Amino acid sequence: MKTIYNYFPSKPDLVYHRLEAFEESLLAAVREREPGESILAAFSRFLLAAQGFLGDEEATARLRGVTR
Repeated sequence: MKTIYNYFPSKPDLVYHRLEAFEESLLAAVREREPGESILAAFSRFLLAAQGFLGDEEATARLRGVTR
């Protein structure tokens, strides 16, 4: 019988397992912003960029189907 622990070492890892990568990407977007671009603008640009499943139209369509 498979359980959640086959995929994640602990319950917190289930929720937070990709948070470090997200944090690093966000910090890079702020650090590498264009001269004159505010931190808030870089933060907004990063959050609004289509990434992961949201950047993959096929995955987004499947996710919409599951949600319906």
